[in-house]
Amino acid sequence: MEVAKRWNLMFPEDGSNWWQQIRNHYQESGRYYHTLNHIDCMFKQMDKVVGKLQDTEAVSLAILFHDVIYDPTKSDNEQRSADLFRQFAVECLSDWQEERIQKVFDWILATQKHQASDEKCLDLMYFLDIDLQVLGWPVAQYDVYASQIRQEYSFVSEDIYRQKRPEVLKNFLKRLRLYQTDDFYEEFEIQARSNLQREISRLESG
Repeated sequence: MEVAKRWNLMFPEDGSNWWQQIRNHYQESGRYYHTLNHIDCMFKQMDKVVGKLQDTEAVSLAILFHDVIYDPTKSDNEQRSADLFRQFAVECLSDWQEERIQKVFDWILATQKHQASDEKCLDLMYFLDIDLQVLGWPVAQYDVYASQIRQEYSFVSEDIYRQKRPEVLKNFLKRLRLYQTDDFYEEFEIQARSNLQREISRLESG
């Protein structure tokens, strides 16, 4: 299901105002990976585990808003995305309890480190794993992702990118598990580690 259709099903009374804003952000120039296609892929993966989620609507909103603000030259994208979600919640989620709104807000912030602050919250763990699913894609698809990330950081020189990008990837490899749910761990962990190591080797080989 297309992202726009999902939005219309969730918020048929939106009048398209918020959807237009969200869509415009994801269609900004300079985005190659962090686009609506990324959001669509996340939703398709969510659909596969939806029966295991406790609050599907909350996970859906976390997916929609988590990359709505994306400027690779800035370090506060997650905070600004979460702030925009809260603004949306004030206007459109009057029937939600504050605790539920805060939950989604915190989940969006959690994408900064991609580690669950509450290991008992399966919804958060699935949300973070869904976002990192790309790391475990088949080689050809992962290479497209890696190329898209490089395009988003085109303002960084090749020498600096070859130095900094491996540092990010190595931090992932240091973790005992890249994926926090057993489902994702069993399906993607081995391929993800292989992909990360391969990209590191390629970048460091010059």
